[in-house]
Amino acid sequence: MAPPTVKAAPNFHEKHPERIEHWKRIVRTDPARAVHVLGLSYTGPNEDNSTTPKGDSALDGLYILPQLRDLAANSKSSTWRALVDAGVITALCKCALNFQAAIMHKDGHAPSTTESDDVEKNMPSPYHVPLDILCQASISCALPPTTTEKKMVSEIKKHWSSIVQRVWSEPSRSLESEPKKVRLLERIVIPQLFVRLTLIDPSILDIIFKPIDLTLAVVFRYWLYSDERIDTRMTLGILVPLIENEPHTHWQAHLASHPAPPTHQLLPKFFLGASKVAGSDKKKRTAGQTADVVVKAFATHLELLPVQDLQLDYDFFHSLFHHCQEHNRAFNKAVYRSREFWAANVSVLRRTARHPGPEKVPLYMSALTTFSSMPHTVSEDGKEAIDALMRSWFESGLMDALEETIASFLGAPRGPMILTGILAAVDRFLPDLTPKTLALLRAQLPRPKLVKSLIAACMTPGNNDGEQSNVKKDYASLVSHDPATNEDNQMWIHGAWQILATIEHKVEQVGDCSRRSCEVKRVDLEEGELRCEMCKWARYCSDDCLTGDIFEHSQICGWVPVIQQVLTDSGLGGSAGGGGGGGEGGESKIEDVD
Repeated sequence: MAPPTVKAAPNFHEKHPERIEHWKRIVRTDPARAVHVLGLSYTGPNEDNSTTPKGDSALDGLYILPQLRDLAANSKSSTWRALVDAGVITALCKCALNFQAAIMHKDGHAPSTTESDDVEKNMPSPYHVPLDILCQASISCALPPTTTEKKMVSEIKKHWSSIVQRVWSEPSRSLESEPKKVRLLERIVIPQLFVRLTLIDPSILDIIFKPIDLTLAVVFRYWLYSDERIDTRMTLGILVPLIENEPHTHWQAHLASHPAPPTHQLLPKFFLGASKVAGSDKKKRTAGQTADVVVKAFATHLELLPVQDLQLDYDFFHSLFHHCQEHNRAFNKAVYRSREFWAANVSVLRRTARHPGPEKVPLYMSALTTFSSMPHTVSEDGKEAIDALMRSWFESGLMDALEETIASFLGAPRGPMILTGILAAVDRFLPDLTPKTLALLRAQLPRPKLVKSLIAACMTPGNNDGEQSNVKKDYASLVSHDPATNEDNQMWIHGAWQILATIEHKVEQVGDCSRRSCEVKRVDLEEGELRCEMCKWARYCSDDCLTGDIFEHSQICGWVPVIQQVLTDSGLGGSAGGGGGGGEGGESKIEDVD
């Protein structure tokens, strides 16, 4: 988009007060005259500008527009109705199509380049003001609509695709983050105006479904750059109902008789919004590059938006991921390999665990199920994709976050079941991991606190007979596939700690120090071997590691016989730690709990 022109306007500034009052009166008493002025063009102070017999010029439009915005805030008024009858809607649409940015200055006082740049940075896009007026009118209009509202929509529909085409081609500075308020208002005007228009006449939906229309691409691009609650909600308020096929109530009757295209036809419109550098003539991004941009946007939102504002983003992500499995696999693969995305998702686990609001549990589960929704799909994409996903998980700090948020997943409906599914996937994928990825996992194990917390959550000390009875009952319920009982069955917790214990054993190598993250190999001597005196299970490379691991290991020390029995029953052997659990993933493993 071309930079704004810088033009001198003799006597322009001096006439402000009188022209403001003049047009405040004219707009209200002679709407046709005001509308006519909006169609005049301004080419420069020393050129042949359009004027009317009454001496009005294009510059007078600068006084008319603020008056129109004030009047649009009460579009049920007789004054606004008169303006609509005089053609103000068509005039504003043409302004949105034709307005160009200009910096006006006094004759002989041209601004420096720096001054012009500073002014430009704070200017809205040239089409924003007329669109904002239309939006204000749609917000304040009568519902159910009268003849005036229907006329408004009818006129806007004629120009809608052309306006959106300009917004797409000339984003100006609307995608920048500063100044925050100006850019935010620019990003919401199109989605807000569109949704309001569907309240008056939902048939405008037919326009955005046309192959040549760019509304969904523009809205998707605005979502990519959204950085506040309001622009995120405005954009996803259009995208989510369409991709989930759960339209707003006021869309339903129209879509029942005029169905939206199938989702696989809408997806290209969405991804078009990320397919090139906005406003640039550069070559379009490849499918993989486009997918990376979209995944990065999700990561940015998860990291920066307040916890209570994330649910729509999660809804959108899961729907997009689901539909892309069949129609745009590049997106799924970009998700697997994005450490930034998974780190942001881990951050949400931590943030929601600390969050005091009512959104705490649902949002924690949205983040947790984002992990559990991956394994089935990634299995279809082969070992390279599996390794990329597991590496992203391990690099993102998943194990740390699970340990820090134990209370959250234990207390959430379906929490233990989802956790078990995540750990089962890690266990299942161990043979597919590269040595580098296995080393990442090995550096984050063992997890005594996490294992102990899971064991304790499903055990009742001092009531062994009752405990065994409950275990048998839960197991019978689990294998019965009764959906009413499976989700919160205690067997999920049993499964989780057992799978985690076997993972730890499988990835352990001969001579590993039992202290997490220590990379020094032990030198085991029959005499003077450094090991836990209580359980004889944990063995260390040095006195420093032995004493430094006392608190961590004490979490699990008393449960070592239980863990040994599980490993023995699983065919992994129950010898003391450090025996090596199958090298790169091992060959034996317990059955996955799905």
